Amino acid sequence: MSFLAALFSSLAWAAPAVEAEEHAASVGELIFPLVNFLIFLYLVKLLYEKGIPGFPAPKEFLRSRRQDILEAINEANEAKQRADALVHDYKNRLAKLAEELRAIREALRAEGEREKAKLLAEAKEIA
Repeated sequence: MSFLAALFSSLAWAAPAVEAEEHAASVGELIFPLVNFLIFLYLVKLLYEKGIPGFPAPKEFLRSRRQDILEAINEANEAKQRADALVHDYKNRLAKLAEELRAIREALRAEGEREKAKLLAEAKEIA
């Protein structure tokens, strides 16, 4: 339902009920509310473009608000990209973790074998 249809239907509900008499709306009942509404629209348009003296115009406020929102969206996208890169890095580290553990175990086992051989050699010398 359009705005004007809603406006005129609300005027019809607000009109006083006449018991048995029906009559068409006079020209004044149609023209004056329409002129009043057009004046209201003009004032809203003026307020939107120029604002109230001493206060910023709503148009400028909405433009700056849009810029702030766009900047916040860009910052959020950059933060998301950084987080995605961090997640990717940690996934790569986790994938390599099993290999690193195996390498550390082998290094420790080799070190233990060297120490064992060294201790056995020392024991033979002492004996």
